[in-house]
Amino acid sequence: FDSARENDEAIHRVGSMADAIEERMAALRLAGKERFIERLVAAGAVHDEAEACWKLFGSVEEALPYLNTPDDGRTGYKNPWQEYYSLRYQRFYYCNDALGYNSWDMPPCMQLAEWLLDTGLYGVDVTVARDAYAALRAVTEPSWHRADALWRGIEVMSKVVGNVTGCGNSLEKYRVIKLDNAKLKEGVLSLPGAEALLQAAGFVKGQTTLSFPAPPAAQDGLAAAEHARTLRTAGLFAAKLQQLSARKGFTGGAKEVNDTAGTSFASKHSGKPGFKYQQVIIECSLCARPINDGTDRLRIKSHDTPRGEFRYECQTCPTFNLCESCWDRHTSGQGPIHERGHTFRTVHPHESQHGL
Repeated sequence: FDSARENDEAIHRVGSMADAIEERMAALRLAGKERFIERLVAAGAVHDEAEACWKLFGSVEEALPYLNTPDDGRTGYKNPWQEYYSLRYQRFYYCNDALGYNSWDMPPCMQLAEWLLDTGLYGVDVTVARDAYAALRAVTEPSWHRADALWRGIEVMSKVVGNVTGCGNSLEKYRVIKLDNAKLKEGVLSLPGAEALLQAAGFVKGQTTLSFPAPPAAQDGLAAAEHARTLRTAGLFAAKLQQLSARKGFTGGAKEVNDTAGTSFASKHSGKPGFKYQQVIIECSLCARPINDGTDRLRIKSHDTPRGEFRYECQTCPTFNLCESCWDRHTSGQGPIHERGHTFRTVHPHESQHGL
């Protein structure tokens, strides 16, 4: 009996120590969170932004680029950042006229603002909103060079996810996607990242299907709560896909720009430094920067003339080209660039004379 009592006491002491350690760890986490939020608020963040950054980022330094700054050109409550849709390139780009900012990539401060807005609109956690944006980008980024196929795929996915959420997941016929469906394979699943997006939206992959979970029994409270969260996530994806399908962008407020008028076979870069003599100017399919083939340096024979650079042409998608910088990103696996199974042909710049 004494031995049993001693064992019980030892177990009790160990349990008490574990509870004390857990309480201490919780206190440290809370203190760390408070310091994290204080530093971001001091840097200009509102409390909701700072709370979201605590969930999203591992450090204050990682979070800072996502905050709006006082010198971003803001006038009163008017947001200086704007999303546009280019009819010529059939993709979205972002501008801040006050800063002279113009990029294909959504600036981090716009990303955080959209994630917070989605959190309020669709009742999802900010990490879910962030992951949804990442899943959408994983589909669009590798396929801007084949815009027609991309937009068809987005329209189909918008209908697939929208059918489920539109009926509140009450109709069984909308829950199952057959992976061997020829039209689906060609129009949707051939897009890099498309299958992963559908799974992020709530579909579960089986051997031959993607299926959305059926509603649980009404008396199962925990399962019902989980299903409600899944349906809210699907609602977010359905809305975002609909925005993209309507060419309203990731923000839902993209302005259409008709930049096709007056275009000709001559590149807009013709005549600019480094491109005075280059006859065919090919833009990088990812960053849209013109790729210098070395013609000007060879003709002018001046060290002041920009050097030519290598171009990387996809053998499967002949209109898809990468500049040296984007090629380095592709080969190092940084983000969704292009279909990994495709091979590329290296196009060398024109050879220079006398080391020029």
